[in-house]
Amino acid sequence: MSQTPDPQDGVQPEFLEQGGGRPLDRESSGRRRRVLVPVLAGLGLAAVGGAAFGAWWFLDDGAQAAEAFPASAVGYVGLTLDPSGSQKLEALRTLEKFPWVAEELGLDGDLGDVDLRETLAQALLEEADCEGLSYTDDLESWLGDRIGLAAVALGDEPQPLFALEVRDGDAAMEGMAAVTECAGEGDSTAYAVDGDWMLVAETEENLQRARELVEDEGTLADDEDFQRWTGELDAGLVTLYAAPGAGALVVDHWDEVMGFDPGLGAPSEPPAEVVEAAEEFEGGIAQVRFDDGGLELELAGSMGESQLLTALDGDAGALTEALPEDTALVYAYGLGEGWTDWFAGLIESDPTAGLEPGDVERALQETVGLGLDDIEEATGDALALAVGSDVDADVLFRGDLGSVPIALVMDGDAQAVQALADALVPFLGPFQAPGADLLGVSAGEDAVAVGPDAGWRDEVAEGGGLGDSERFRDVVPDNDGLISVTYADIDVVSDVVISFMEALEEAFSAGFSELPGTGSPQDGGEMDEIRENLEPLAALGSSSWIEADGSLRGLLRISTD
Repeated sequence: MSQTPDPQDGVQPEFLEQGGGRPLDRESSGRRRRVLVPVLAGLGLAAVGGAAFGAWWFLDDGAQAAEAFPASAVGYVGLTLDPSGSQKLEALRTLEKFPWVAEELGLDGDLGDVDLRETLAQALLEEADCEGLSYTDDLESWLGDRIGLAAVALGDEPQPLFALEVRDGDAAMEGMAAVTECAGEGDSTAYAVDGDWMLVAETEENLQRARELVEDEGTLADDEDFQRWTGELDAGLVTLYAAPGAGALVVDHWDEVMGFDPGLGAPSEPPAEVVEAAEEFEGGIAQVRFDDGGLELELAGSMGESQLLTALDGDAGALTEALPEDTALVYAYGLGEGWTDWFAGLIESDPTAGLEPGDVERALQETVGLGLDDIEEATGDALALAVGSDVDADVLFRGDLGSVPIALVMDGDAQAVQALADALVPFLGPFQAPGADLLGVSAGEDAVAVGPDAGWRDEVAEGGGLGDSERFRDVVPDNDGLISVTYADIDVVSDVVISFMEALEEAFSAGFSELPGTGSPQDGGEMDEIRENLEPLAALGSSSWIEADGSLRGLLRISTD
């Protein structure tokens, strides 16, 4: 519904008392725009996706806003604006280290006095362009501490629903009427208060259908799958839930998920392995929390007997922890037996590729003279890309790849690795400078390294103590049985990236300095600001593993100095 009707029109709004009621009866209009729900959704997604925005909303109990949504919701995000005191202070103490975030959230006084509810409300009013409204006059008296966003099938496609905790039902209806009126005559937002919650939808039809579903099937908070997954992890500050039906939704909207432009040709279809994984998907949960000066995202989910998990069932952790201690960047994956067959099948199953079973194997034999078994023998149980900490941004800028401390590390057979490297050398073409050996091989006792820098390559093959590094352990606390590991020393990586950008800026300025009206892509002040806000960060780590029951677990953690 868009606005509170003018009493002079003879139409009075039906304000819903707490405890129940029906949606406001409002005549629909084909010319109405959908304004408020997209604004709420945008704010909610920003809460999950951005550092400063993510500080606006927190969740202390995953089953709160879920009490307002139908059990058939395929996705849910729940947040609270007033978490427990210790969690709130832990979050704000971490975030105040970043100048830009501290300024955005006003973290310049007693952190316990920061009103996150007011911050959210002001953002909502600004996004809706409601200059005549204020948090104090129009929202403070009724806006509660918890909000939720859910995707619910209310027709052919899932539709967004919002739930706002309210303290006073009548005041909430009046306040929302003022907000929607401010949004303009074209706003078709519909809302109603039931008990402690205001449910908000894009249209009255969607609102009515959602409330019917709650009555018929119960709420998401009581759903068996939701209860299963929210019970798997300790509660965090933000809870994100995907129902089993989300897998099929990904398949049905494959082009949108992959960012395919319909104007480029016929729609694509997901590979058979993706369809299988989607069909096997049993749901999943993610919790976001602040802990010990860092931000972490913990995940749990299940894809049943998906072949994807079998293909990645190798020990990436052991390979990673044996890397040199001065490793600055790592991407590592475990490789299960027959992973090359699975990967080839994935490529061949893409309907748009026009391939038949066995085509990938034949192509490898014809081009490099090796088969899938040869690649699997070389890679062994795990494969990692490791970059050293002494990366020189100027060397990168000049394109001198032979001096970059980067290596592909594997624990397979050394002779098989050498054969693979020899087979690939002819394809390097212009990248292979005279005298450079971009695919040099160094074999150690437990690992084989391939890379351009002989010194770094030998160090990697010999092994080291990355697993004993305090900075590494802070973001990858348990390295046992991991199927994937990502690690980045943010101090090193950010310095290299910014230095590279500065070199690019200098070259840009020199190349166009004689042309009027031209300048560098970034000014020095902006680069300094970026450095200042990255400085508090220490490391990033991501790890995943498979539990005994077959469920997939993951942890993403960012630490600060």
